[in-house]
Amino acid sequence: MKTMELTEAMRTAATIRRFRPDPVPDEVLYRVLDSARFAPSGGNRQGWHVIVVRDQASQTRLMELYLRTWRPLYQVLLAQRGHPDVAGRRRPGTAEGNHYAEHMDELPVHLVVIVESAALLTPFPALNQSPFASGSSIYPFVQNLVLAIRSEGLGTSLTMLLNNEEAEVKQLLDIPDGFALAAHLGVGWPAQPHPTRLRRRRVEDFTSVDRFGGNPLRTGNPVPGSP
Repeated sequence: MKTMELTEAMRTAATIRRFRPDPVPDEVLYRVLDSARFAPSGGNRQGWHVIVVRDQASQTRLMELYLRTWRPLYQVLLAQRGHPDVAGRRRPGTAEGNHYAEHMDELPVHLVVIVESAALLTPFPALNQSPFASGSSIYPFVQNLVLAIRSEGLGTSLTMLLNNEEAEVKQLLDIPDGFALAAHLGVGWPAQPHPTRLRRRRVEDFTSVDRFGGNPLRTGNPVPGSP
């Protein structure tokens, strides 16, 4: 099978919220997971576990749990809809996000990513208590999943809203103690072609050299120490 070039996958891995009903074969999912498993992790502990949810009753229950958080959030997003996001868009994803939430039970497959809590611990309390550093061993794997899904021509929507109902998700999927919910990805074949161009901020808009208030990184600038 032809593999998509990495840069193309990175530049076109948009959030997909409408899917065809066609099933996703196990062989395709296996390739996705087989590629994603090479993600780095602290101490190479590879604490991830992925629950592949195809059971209809479980999918319906996941949708119900997701909607508990989504519906009040949707009302907030509707109230903010006149304000642009950081890319200058007028929040075009709100209606699509609602469609996704209301039809999650129709997805071909759900991937629920969990992580062994012990695999996130370090000898440094400040790192363990950080809401950012503590997850650094699982999210490279999650991003690898997103890119591998795109490489197969599939689409996905990566969300965290189910974490708000983590206890019930763990009960539904028989997740044992010692594991934490890390991410949920709805996966399927996109109903429309993948976008060829995503709107994101320019490199100059989110970089600075040597200090926060420094000049933005630009091409063509002389490199210190170069002849």
